[in-house]
Amino acid sequence: TYNIDAQIGDSSACATALLCGVKANVNTLGLDHRGKFEDCMSSYTAGVTSIIDWAQKHGKSTGIVTNTRITHGTPSALYARSPSRYWEDDAKIPAHSHASCKDIARQLIENEPGKNINVLMGGGRRHLIPTSVYDREERNQRGRRTDGRNLLDEWVHDKKTRDLNAEYVWNKAQFDKVDPKHTDYLLGVFGYSHLDFEVDRNKGPTGEPSLSEMTVKAIQILRKNPHGFFLMVE
Repeated sequence: TYNIDAQIGDSSACATALLCGVKANVNTLGLDHRGKFEDCMSSYTAGVTSIIDWAQKHGKSTGIVTNTRITHGTPSALYARSPSRYWEDDAKIPAHSHASCKDIARQLIENEPGKNINVLMGGGRRHLIPTSVYDREERNQRGRRTDGRNLLDEWVHDKKTRDLNAEYVWNKAQFDKVDPKHTDYLLGVFGYSHLDFEVDRNKGPTGEPSLSEMTVKAIQILRKNPHGFFLMVE
């Protein structure tokens, strides 16, 4: 999983090698060797597909479970094509590239395969809510999106529009109430940034589910598909 231009690679380009099957340049994701760091236009010709694209094409259910931000280097290689792993929200994209390139969070909510992923669980609410909104858990912290969009609300709206059995949850009490039998799409974003280490985790109703609890719930939802499923757990 070493990178084209770095023997000691970073997680986004290493994940691209692992999950998309091509070598990549350091700090890029979902792009082949033609993708250049922070070069927006290079992503137009360098984009590649991932194992989640392939699984969905064959009718399988798909999921991502992580204790990092769901827009972080490893998980985002499964659904985004970006010349920078750091473009997790629109505020990180240089002004001259705003009109041409979508941030990673938008690609997750708007593009294929992201919008069709059945189970998404991790952290990173800050990249999904606007600067005008305070986080529900870290009440002194605002979102980081400068475009005014609340992508959590947009995910819920998209699933309702498509008449899908979907749930959005942000703490353990809500997570525990999710019935896998009646849930086909689950978005769980349990942290403003990364989730806590297990030793520090708030195990109460206002806290976070463990990595193992998220994994079990994900499998319970995904295994309903007779064609099988792909799940990445980080």
